[in-house]
Parts: sequence; structure tokens; C-alpha cells
Amino acid sequence: MKKILVTLFASLILTSCVTDNNKTTSSQPEINQISDIPENIRTIPKKTVPANIKDGEFTGTASNGRTFKTVVKNGYVDKYFDVYHPNGKLHSHTPLVQGLAQGWSEGYTQEGKLRTKILYKNGHLIQFQVYDEKGSLIKDIKE
Repeated sequence: MKKILVTLFASLILTSCVTDNNKTTSSQPEINQISDIPENIRTIPKKTVPANIKDGEFTGTASNGRTFKTVVKNGYVDKYFDVYHPNGKLHSHTPLVQGLAQGWSEGYTQEGKLRTKILYKNGHLIQFQVYDEKGSLIKDIKE
């Protein structure tokens, strides 16, 4: 059952992803406008769960070793979807309303420093922010 949920949550795990070493690599494309962001991050589809999953808090582990916590309510992932680095520090926090990303999703480094913020409205990305290692805003892209 957890494997099913891990599959369902795979795209959310990508939300607010930050590099583990807090450095940009050449394999990461330069983002200058919303359309430069991969579609699977720009639009997060509504997250439902299998009918046999009961309402309440749910915790699991993804294949990459990161754990996640969320709440299941009325067949949807609801309230939040939190992913943790292997060291236990928060990797990303995404607020959800009835399965849709809604509000600011935040991504953190392994050291716990804010790295990215993504604003979602009804599952669609409308603003993207990147912060440097000192916590200063270095990029702010709006729809």
C-alpha cells in the first residue's frame, strides 16, 4: 500500500527540489521565466489516494531514501506534503487543499536553509523564487 502512495507522490517530491549540495550544476537549466520550469513542477495534478487508504496522518519512505508525511482526507492528500532529507531535516513543504498544491511550497538544503519558494494556485505555479546560501532572494519569477 505504501508503494502505491509513493508512486502517487512522486511528482510532489519533485516540488521545491533543491540540490543536496546547495550548488547549481551544469545539468540544471537556467530559469528565467515560468516556461523554463519543467511542466511536472509548473502544474501539479490533483492527488487522490486509493479508496482503501483511511483518513488521517500518513508517513512513508520514497525509493530515494527520503521520508514524507502528509494527511489523507476524503480520498485526497490534504493540508500539506512534507519531504525530509535522509538526515531528518525538512527538504520541502507543500501546502495542499483537497489534493491540489495551494500556497507557498518551500524547499530547503540539507542544512535546513531556505533555497526555493514556489507559489501555487489551484495546482498551477504562478511564482518561483530562489535564495542564496545567506538567505537573500536572488531570483523572483512571476507568471
